[in-house]
Amino acid sequence: MDSLENPKHQQYKAYLCAFSNPVLNFPNRQLWTEQILPNFELIVVNEIRETDTTIYADYVLPEAPVMERLELACAPYDCIVLMEPATPPQGEARNSADLWKGLADTIGIGEYFDKTEEDWARLKLENQPPPLANVSPPITMERLKEEKIIALDLPEDINDEAWASMKFNTYSGRIEFYSEELTNIGFPMATFEPAFIHDKEMTEEYPLQFFPGRSRFFMQGQFTEVSELRELAGKVSTVALNPQTAAEKGIKKGDLIEVFNHRGSCQAVAHISRAFPPGVAHMWYPYSAKEYLSDPPTALSPAMGTAETCDQYSTFLADLRVREETELFGVPEQLLLPVMSNSNESYWDARCDVRKL
Repeated sequence: MDSLENPKHQQYKAYLCAFSNPVLNFPNRQLWTEQILPNFELIVVNEIRETDTTIYADYVLPEAPVMERLELACAPYDCIVLMEPATPPQGEARNSADLWKGLADTIGIGEYFDKTEEDWARLKLENQPPPLANVSPPITMERLKEEKIIALDLPEDINDEAWASMKFNTYSGRIEFYSEELTNIGFPMATFEPAFIHDKEMTEEYPLQFFPGRSRFFMQGQFTEVSELRELAGKVSTVALNPQTAAEKGIKKGDLIEVFNHRGSCQAVAHISRAFPPGVAHMWYPYSAKEYLSDPPTALSPAMGTAETCDQYSTFLADLRVREETELFGVPEQLLLPVMSNSNESYWDARCDVRKL
């Protein structure tokens, strides 16, 4: 990640954002707005709505939402579902296969992207990953079009299957309590790494744990523009405090308060509830940044994939993944930014304080 600001090591020129909204969804918004995005010469975002990330894009490609495209879905990995479009793409929207084909044709590699979205789905089925391989009769596009949903070939007891071979993803292939390969970086055995929220000095300066929660009425950062969902979730983002914490801070329901730490601050209306424990400042994070008087909640969270959250062991694993050409979601990890492929879950590992404005 540091190479982005280092001319000697900078290797990234363009950022094609095809399946996320990192400026909102990833912790530490400033990492993206001040360090990552300004160092790209070109930013292109495939999206179905305006997001915090599209604001920074040179080009936004209007991708067809899920109701307007054909896809295969496997969730929760015990069946395969054919998701067919309810309507053709509206306006200028195009399915993702068409978007990539258009880009490929323009730069002269169209021969590698000459398939339709149904062709790509058929290709996935033809590759026959293990859960599909032994289904009888075989899973084909024709069968899916008729049945819509088909159960996969999974063992009755998944745990037994996972441990049956006793071969593990380690250097020795066995369960390792001691790793000779990790002695050079000082981690031959597991060690305890304290969380930021347990740091004594940090606790004294910022007495509350900051918790940016995921709302049950949205899907991560999606669908906050749907008015019916906003009626259920709340039209504005709030800061939830336990009555005990609120009393200690002199805060009442409806007060405009600031949540802050050494990384940033966020302003929102106070919500007092016993559903949240004392010592916690809780916010629902999905609301767009434009809805806040200051930064959104993710400005207070430590950044993934940086020196702050990656210890020597994490860095070692990242280098190992690059050498061994492993994949994440079917994409070679060398092609993914470290924030995606090697990160501690740092969203909720933060401290803060609150004050009435």
